[in-house]
Amino acid sequence: MAYKSASKLDMIYEDKDIFVVVKPQNIPVQSDKSASLTLMNLIEDYFEFSRGIDTPFIGLIHRLDRHTGGVCVFAKNKASLAAMNQRFSSRQVEKRYLAVVTGEIPPSGTLEHYLEIHQKTNFVKAYDSPPPSHLSSLKRARLHYTRLHVMKSATETLSLIEVRLDTGRQHQIRVQLAAIGHPVSGDAKYGNPVDKGDSLALWAYKLAYDDKCFISLPSLENRYFKPFEDFFNSNQFRGILSSSYECTK
Repeated sequence: MAYKSASKLDMIYEDKDIFVVVKPQNIPVQSDKSASLTLMNLIEDYFEFSRGIDTPFIGLIHRLDRHTGGVCVFAKNKASLAAMNQRFSSRQVEKRYLAVVTGEIPPSGTLEHYLEIHQKTNFVKAYDSPPPSHLSSLKRARLHYTRLHVMKSATETLSLIEVRLDTGRQHQIRVQLAAIGHPVSGDAKYGNPVDKGDSLALWAYKLAYDDKCFISLPSLENRYFKPFEDFFNSNQFRGILSSSYECTK
């Protein structure tokens, strides 16, 4: 089992064809208008300074949003890049996320919405059914979630959930959960105002295909994941980790 809990870049697996890293939260995978540091920068520095490789082949296969951390896989050569792209496009790769949402969400559910992406404002709006006037600009989005644990305090109720995507749309998990009244904790864009310095409680914790499975748990420096520390260390949660795939490292 490849199992790490990390708050910074960490190489958790490598073979001749791929390598897998943990993307920290709050940096983009690739450069954007506001980024001074990217995941690609960190990977390039790793290979140059730790491995002595000045110009490594870094095949970008998939992305995570800037505010989402977790498992990211990259190709080391053109052949493996093509093979991994085919796996992703044919949905042979299982990706699962952990999120903390506000309130006590129902035990499980499937959410289906139609999303309208506003590129200028980087904002996504969800519709339960597609308005005829917006048909050309809408993208169908579907996900499944399972509630894993609930924490209640005098000031708030939080639910830890596992999310599995059928589609991969911009801000999909955040938008769809907000649309049912359970926004991701720490989400100032689609949820409630947050304290300065808070990180989004959304983590890509599991990626699996063929006989490979990679797992990284969120940093407990994130104040929304911290209350679930005992649950993460429980036998119940470890059973969940191995329920779908036998991890190989």
